[in-house]
Amino acid sequence: MQNGFNVELQSARWMQGHTSDRPSFNVLISKGFGERRFQVFAMTKGLLCLDKGPAKGGGMGGDEAANRAVMVGAVMGGALGAVIGAAVASNMSGPSRGGEERYDLCSEDELLDLAAQRKKSFVAFYDQISNISLDLPGFWGRTFGDGRTVGIITLQEKSVGKVAMEVRDASEMSVAIDSLPRRLGPRVQVNLQLDPRTRTFVRK
Repeated sequence: MQNGFNVELQSARWMQGHTSDRPSFNVLISKGFGERRFQVFAMTKGLLCLDKGPAKGGGMGGDEAANRAVMVGAVMGGALGAVIGAAVASNMSGPSRGGEERYDLCSEDELLDLAAQRKKSFVAFYDQISNISLDLPGFWGRTFGDGRTVGIITLQEKSVGKVAMEVRDASEMSVAIDSLPRRLGPRVQVNLQLDPRTRTFVRK
């Protein structure tokens, strides 16, 4: 029990230090430039979608330890536990995870400089976003997909139009579920939730 308490305490401290002010999550986007990886940052004025290159064969899923962290968090503490678990899992998914680049500790200026160098990066400004929905994969995705997608984030923004973001990791989806409503309020519709009994996302 003491060990579990220490883990939760460390998780809370990690969240306060790294995710409370500018959370981020990884997605795949297919829109005019093939399927590419992006890390989405909830910045001061908008969602910065930082291009991280073409999608790799293994996608972004497959890290059992990271997924287990968010699931255990959900079992231990409901929604809050899931968020804490997601923070731990996100930390576990650092550079050591298959060489995957993460930029959580960069300043906003550093991120914007990186985005300027990567021409496929873009920003969806909060005051231009009309709505965002977080959903389970649709019928076609479930039928013809590879089974790795845990959720779809669809946003509508005046300049960039409609963008569908595919999420392939439970920890990333949990961060999105927690952070997007805090940034955009009622413009966000969350239509899925983590079921601690089955350890999967289900319709809300």
